[in-house]
Amino acid sequence: MGNPEGTPPLISVIIPTKNRREILIRNLERLHECTYKNLEVIVVDDGSTDGTQAALAKLLPAPKVVRRETSAGPGLARNAGMAMARGEFLFLLDDDSYVEPGAFEKMVEVFAEDPDAAAVTLRITSVANALVYTRHLTLPYCKLIWGGGTRIRAEVVKEVGGFTSITDFHGEEFDYAVRLTDQGYKIRYAPEIQAFDEGVGHSLRFPPDRLINVRNWILIFFSLFPFYTAALFSWRAVVSYGIRSGRERSDIPLIKGLLQATRRLPN
Repeated sequence: MGNPEGTPPLISVIIPTKNRREILIRNLERLHECTYKNLEVIVVDDGSTDGTQAALAKLLPAPKVVRRETSAGPGLARNAGMAMARGEFLFLLDDDSYVEPGAFEKMVEVFAEDPDAAAVTLRITSVANALVYTRHLTLPYCKLIWGGGTRIRAEVVKEVGGFTSITDFHGEEFDYAVRLTDQGYKIRYAPEIQAFDEGVGHSLRFPPDRLINVRNWILIFFSLFPFYTAALFSWRAVVSYGIRSGRERSDIPLIKGLLQATRRLPN
């Protein structure tokens, strides 16, 4: 996709959202303050009922908006945004995330310097506690994309397709990273470029989804990370789900999920 001489490549920023109007508007205003001006901002409203649509209509400049009347989760919402994107690059951003000044310019430089990189994942830091979520990633290439800060070549998306259509997966970013790397694509980790997660939690449904969540997260961890890192992450996930199970006095889905994951782990 060519650009007129001197014009930076078009970047399509895709933001799924649901019922988080205030934080979405705040982070859209941050995008408007970016020095990189060749941005196409696409907001996918995944069935909001909190006045998100009316708030978006008042913004200047106004983002492109895709409205889904029935919520299908962030993965399919991103797919809807990716389908209408015109950019040479697609940048995945959560509604509670934002990037540092100059981040888009730096991403252009990384792709220019590394033509083998199909995607670039940024350093993701929690605003609440300064925890770097991506601190375990390997250099120069990793096996992770993050909905709050990953840029992908549009031509690669056309080859690989969109996020999983399994709406109760709760691990679609890990799944997409596995699919990318399985097809021979490289994901560059760029810790010199920062994105920030304000940490507005996504609600998970319990207990029906707990079996699926526990099983999938453990399998994904062991497919992406060295054994000890995967074991640590799995232990944290099990503890988190175990605490919720205890509160709801329903341990059966958690136990079944653990058993299913154990049977499917590679030898």
